[in-house]
Amino acid sequence: MSPSFSHVLVVRYAECDAQGVVFNAHYQALCDAVFDLWVLARLGREWQRSIGADFSMVVSSAFQYRSPARFLDAIRIEGEVTRWGRTSFEVTWTGEIDDDPSGPRRVFDGVMRYVCVDAAKRPTPIDATFRRAIENEDENDADEMHRGAKKGGGAPRDEPKRGARARL
Repeated sequence: MSPSFSHVLVVRYAECDAQGVVFNAHYQALCDAVFDLWVLARLGREWQRSIGADFSMVVSSAFQYRSPARFLDAIRIEGEVTRWGRTSFEVTWTGEIDDDPSGPRRVFDGVMRYVCVDAAKRPTPIDATFRRAIENEDENDADEMHRGAKKGGGAPRDEPKRGARARL
């Protein structure tokens, strides 16, 4: 099974366009924010602020939009590492609204390729600590705010308090 991570984000007003739906480019930014939370949950705040701050960058992405999300919709965004290379890795993303009155609804699908870089922004091999932590879904979360959250499954794993929805 590929490593995966899920988090619920609530759509902010500023992410919506004149038609009242999330502007398409914001979905990629939301996925990148969830990626940061995934790394934070697995490796902790200190790693994220030091090594993690500059270790990778998105080099390509492709998204398909399935249905609109609107202000205050809660989108469950799930990422799964679907390919590991020597210097890069790909994360396949899905976004769903689970509490839609007509049932769960897919909002988007996408793939983002991240490349690991050195201080000069040249490709470098994937950090072994990062890869081990991402691949080990059973590992205890490194950050205190994540302790006690349910491991795996579809429920958000890294919310600051149980039942709360994170707004970024």
